[in-house]
Amino acid sequence: MAAPKLASPACAILIVALAVGGCAPKPPPQSASSPSPAPSSSPSPSATPAPPATSVPISTEEEPVRAISRGTSHEPAHYIVRNPRGQVMYDVRSSTVVYDRASDGTAVATFTSPHVVFQSPDGRRVIADSPKAVAHDRDKSVVMIGGVHARTSDSKVLTCNTLTYDELHAQILCVGNVVLTDTKTNQTATGETLQTDPGFEHVTLSGSK
Repeated sequence: MAAPKLASPACAILIVALAVGGCAPKPPPQSASSPSPAPSSSPSPSATPAPPATSVPISTEEEPVRAISRGTSHEPAHYIVRNPRGQVMYDVRSSTVVYDRASDGTAVATFTSPHVVFQSPDGRRVIADSPKAVAHDRDKSVVMIGGVHARTSDSKVLTCNTLTYDELHAQILCVGNVVLTDTKTNQTATGETLQTDPGFEHVTLSGSK
């Protein structure tokens, strides 16, 4: 939208002068032969009193906002989450990110074809891919859905239906058709849920088949 044009200095002076009454237009002089009729002491029968002025409350809540960021194969959209100490807990690269801000100020980021890298404090990583993911800025969590395929820096491969990362406790929770394979030993474990830290030091597999 084009910016409004500012008034010229001359127009500005004229506007100020009119506002203070220096250049206010004067009413025409009354003719001596035809004096103005005296105002009636009784109001017109058709006149109705004006309603009292009412104040309109002003909403202080922010309106919901949506923003879309689209990346390319060479420069994907990038989303980084850090802990209070400034360490990167996870970062997401995806083809598209849709940011939604609710009226309470919280924000949600929805990713298409996300590539997520979770990092442990000692530098070990879990790299995960899925069709979709949703991150919440309130608790810095992220949920990967639609079928997750992940691999660790020590050669483990993990698949599951959904993967949730809890930043507060630095925990990864996998749910649904969990399969964990150690490619070094060719050992595979299956279950319904798996809970672990990003370094895969403490792994709990439940509902083993």
